[in-house]
Amino acid sequence: MRESFLPRLTSVPVLIEPDVADPSLRPAEELIEWAIDHVDWIEERLLRHGGILFRGWGFQQPDLFEAFINRVSPTPLDYKRGASPRKKVHGKVYTSTEAPSILPIPLHCDMSSYGKTAPAKIFFNCVIPPRHQGQTPIADMQQMYDDLDPVIRQEFEDRDLRLVQNVPEVRSLRK
Repeated sequence: MRESFLPRLTSVPVLIEPDVADPSLRPAEELIEWAIDHVDWIEERLLRHGGILFRGWGFQQPDLFEAFINRVSPTPLDYKRGASPRKKVHGKVYTSTEAPSILPIPLHCDMSSYGKTAPAKIFFNCVIPPRHQGQTPIADMQQMYDDLDPVIRQEFEDRDLRLVQNVPEVRSLRK
């Protein structure tokens, strides 16, 4: 496998791709089996880089994607009370959103700001790449806070300002 970074990025996420030209020669099942013996390697990369992008492994079936997740993170959480309506695809694999495509999906803290238990890891899988303007923005929220102008950060702290988001449980998306 090859380890590199996306263009213009030097730390988050680290990119892990099959080291063969034809990804079908190294299917998702092989990565799942590899992950069993390399959990420490994966954890070390996550701690060092903050994220891993496994690209080109062919996770076309949600059960294989869930099997990989279970190898790397054996206690995945259910998606509850999120800001975006989602459908369960398989087990603990959900769609990214059922909201209309004209609505943006802003950066968020994946349940850490409103759940009792924040996930230690979050997994994304793209089965059908978008034809136009597809993206999954990710960010280190602690780094974003640290990068705020110190005067502004101090203003938030002095005034004890907090962002409050009320997230109702979404059962379905009404049209």
